[in-house]
Amino acid sequence: MAEFEYKPSFAFHESHKAYSPLKPTVSKMITRKFDDAKYNFHRKQIAKAKATIDTRPPECTKFSHMKVKLKKIQLEEERKSEIDRENRQLLQKMSKIMQTSGGLDNRNDYVARSVNRQTRQYELLRITQENQAILKRIQARKPYLDTHSLEYDFLTSRKHLSSISKFPPIHAQRSKGDPADHALEATLEATAAL
Repeated sequence: MAEFEYKPSFAFHESHKAYSPLKPTVSKMITRKFDDAKYNFHRKQIAKAKATIDTRPPECTKFSHMKVKLKKIQLEEERKSEIDRENRQLLQKMSKIMQTSGGLDNRNDYVARSVNRQTRQYELLRITQENQAILKRIQARKPYLDTHSLEYDFLTSRKHLSSISKFPPIHAQRSKGDPADHALEATLEATAAL
């Protein structure tokens, strides 16, 4: 008795009996050869075709400085060295505590000192001297307007106003005994005497 064997799936593709052409044909074998030749030519053409979009990795990735990031390595080394330094300091402190009684040292003998205190004092002294000189110049300057002549003109205009008006002029109410009233009366009397 003959043994039955399963054929792999690609074995059916090789047989001309398994081939079914799209169009009606006289010979399946010849049609299959033509179709296979067309298909192989098509696959070769596709393999030769150049892509319109460049999907290759960029050329800059081939440079060594892009692969090996020296700045990153340098920062990592600096960070590691800083951690090592802090660990050494911590270890020294711990060994000192182990060797001694481990008491608490919380004395602070630091006196706050400013770096540019003397410069600021000189600057303040210079500004004070300049302000004093400006004040002296202002005080030594004679006024441009003569207040006595202005007051005399005001009083004469008030005198003329009181002589031509029917009713006495209304002035702002002042409290009795106001020194400004006494000075005004004294000035009026002085001008009347002239």
